[in-house]
Amino acid sequence: MRAGALPALAGGGLVAAGALVVSGGAAGSALLGTLLALLALSAGPALLAVLRSVPAPAAMPLALIAYSAVVVLLGLLYVLLGDQSWLSGRFAGAGLAVATTAWLAGQIRAVPRLRILAYGAGTVSDDDADEPAAGGSPQSPSAGPH
Repeated sequence: MRAGALPALAGGGLVAAGALVVSGGAAGSALLGTLLALLALSAGPALLAVLRSVPAPAAMPLALIAYSAVVVLLGLLYVLLGDQSWLSGRFAGAGLAVATTAWLAGQIRAVPRLRILAYGAGTVSDDDADEPAAGGSPQSPSAGPH
């Protein structure tokens, strides 16, 4: 989550700093848009962390409920904040758009660094198929003849 949150905060901060030239309300609106983006985008990784140990048949309905709650919460916030005179929709939208784009760019940048091995690649020793390689899993499938 940190890989996306830090760039989003930086991008939203830049938008708010630029909006401060216009007015304090514009900067506050940009920060609010950034906060809304951070809340909505951090719900996914937080949900994955919670549902990691839940069986798949139970995880799907729970994820659907949680994501629906995020959408309803954002909709409620938009309705409540829509009539506020201090809120500039243009700057709130800019903060939201920049924070979302920066979050996605940070996540894209972080994904190749995860180094997740697929199908136990590199976990079984070539010397002895029954013995795991250093750092390998004993449950790794044995390698076939080469």
